[in-house]
Amino acid sequence: MAVPARKIDMAEALLAAHPAPGGEAGWAASARAAAASRLRASGAPVRRDEYWRWTDPAALTAPAPAPAPLPEATAPVFAGVDALEVVIEDGRIVSAPEGMEGVEIATLADAMARDIHWAKELYGVLEANGQVPVSRPLAALNTAVATEGLAIRVTGKAPRPI
Repeated sequence: MAVPARKIDMAEALLAAHPAPGGEAGWAASARAAAASRLRASGAPVRRDEYWRWTDPAALTAPAPAPAPLPEATAPVFAGVDALEVVIEDGRIVSAPEGMEGVEIATLADAMARDIHWAKELYGVLEANGQVPVSRPLAALNTAVATEGLAIRVTGKAPRPI
């Protein structure tokens, strides 16, 4: 069945509004391009899609969505727990612990810029495999254009909770 032009046009508008960052390793650019192709093939979701009939995706697929309001400051969830802390402020990673035995942490941008084998083997794989039996166009969009995130690999016992 052919994908309606409206869905394809919406997918193109989303990709144009959120260009993939440059300066990444070749594997990252390939993973992003493959995800963009999956989005183009399925088109952006519309309310007439079976999985979107109860939730209107229009706000999620608008080329320039309004920023979400920030919640009121609250007490840290794990206050009093001796944990390794990752600080995310306004959707951006401010700080993350480094140099821990058994744990590797990298920002998504750093992982995508380098040849980190474990990130290379995983980025986009779960999203691509999850496209069957039902296409998940917003997951493909995220893989194609995500710029912020945290890549964590645990290879041994973490010294403290993260």
